[in-house]
Amino acid sequence: MAANFQGTYQIAYKGQFGSRTATVRLNDGAISGMDTGGGIWKGNYRRSGNNLHVEMAVTNPGLDGKASVLDGYSGEGIRRITFELPIDLSEVKELAVRTNHGSLQVFLERLEG
Repeated sequence: MAANFQGTYQIAYKGQFGSRTATVRLNDGAISGMDTGGGIWKGNYRRSGNNLHVEMAVTNPGLDGKASVLDGYSGEGIRRITFELPIDLSEVKELAVRTNHGSLQVFLERLEG
């Protein structure tokens, strides 16, 4: 199976404490992006069998008072989040993602790549 995951994505995601959207870029093992809560996403990914193992840090400036959709945390700081994604995102539109902070329902739209 050919890997087909690099590119830019618009992501809508919903967790126990609400929902957000983000624009995220996956390129050569690096992840970068920003969400509508002001969170800045930076991290890396690597292939792990038929999945991508993702490790990223989300920096929350704490300026908007919005809580994390994962666990309700609303303060400043860096949240380290890990999860797995399918290696081929070309046909994926919706998926359930289990992270180290809780579960998300994720809706993907590939913008370029």
